[in-house]
Amino acid sequence: MEIENFMNSSSQSNVIYRYLDLLAERTVALEQRVGVDEIRQLRRENRELRDQLVRLDRPAMESLLVFLPVIYRNFWGTVRPDELAQLAGFLDVPVIPSPYPEPGAAIVAAMKKRFLQLPEQERASLIAFCRQLPYQLTVRAEMRALLEST
Repeated sequence: MEIENFMNSSSQSNVIYRYLDLLAERTVALEQRVGVDEIRQLRRENRELRDQLVRLDRPAMESLLVFLPVIYRNFWGTVRPDELAQLAGFLDVPVIPSPYPEPGAAIVAAMKKRFLQLPEQERASLIAFCRQLPYQLTVRAEMRALLEST
């Protein structure tokens, strides 16, 4: 009975409705804040995934060091190690002996086989890198078909 009397009192019901309104407003604010935090988290994860994709699409420096001198004649006579690091997006500059000896026909043939055995993604990444090099480089005849095939 006392609850009914309490609820029937107009001043009491105003207090209750005001309390319920405040509770609803706080609930909405909390839901919005949680939503904003989730959106921020999703954006951060999206940015990290995009960064990972960029790193995946970029060939490893080791692959560049191994294959570029085999693909191009006199590669190190044209491209400085610091320029390669910059183009490839690496902070560490590789140490290349000077003069760098040109690989012989047997090495080029062996490296061509090794290149063909690379996973498709890695091969495609190397070829894409070669295509964007801003130098006038001479592709070895043995490697020309590999660069033109994709």
